[in-house]
Amino acid sequence: MRWRAIATAAVLAAGCTTSGPGNSLVNPPPADLAVVQVAPLSPALSLAGTEQALEQGASGKAFNFASLRELWVRVTVPAVPTPPAAAMIDLTFKNPLGEVMYESTRGFSSDPSMKQMPMPGMSAPLTVYQAKRVPGGFALDTGLPLSGTNFTRYPTTGVGDWTVLVTGDGLGKGLTTTMTVSFTR
Repeated sequence: MRWRAIATAAVLAAGCTTSGPGNSLVNPPPADLAVVQVAPLSPALSLAGTEQALEQGASGKAFNFASLRELWVRVTVPAVPTPPAAAMIDLTFKNPLGEVMYESTRGFSSDPSMKQMPMPGMSAPLTVYQAKRVPGGFALDTGLPLSGTNFTRYPTTGVGDWTVLVTGDGLGKGLTTTMTVSFTR
């Protein structure tokens, strides 16, 4: 009896199966199981008025800055660098007069434990945000406050078509889109 227990344990450890009905130690996958491969994402840029809208894919091109608290930016990429490196992107917003009203450099990592990284020539580390896994790649999401910032401080120069430019890792010459801004209370 003891030898039978040892033999059964050895078969289990080896991952083998025994034949016969009801004697399978390892269940094979169902025959109708299909492997679905998703094509890698092409880099893209989208904007939304809320994080929830961004998550639901409800991006927009027209925003009333008088009624929004924040603007959400999503950059989708097919891959991000392997940690400890991070994907770096530069965001630039230009008002209808062509003036740069906002610039930011952001780092993103697929490693949820990576929160900061040193930057050459800088005294403080860069905050690293979580890159979200999406089918075919990663989403690099950023929420930007609007109230009390340059986006809303000068409403007369901010009404019209703004240019949003994102450059960085894996984006080639960058991504550009236009958003139409109104300021109606």
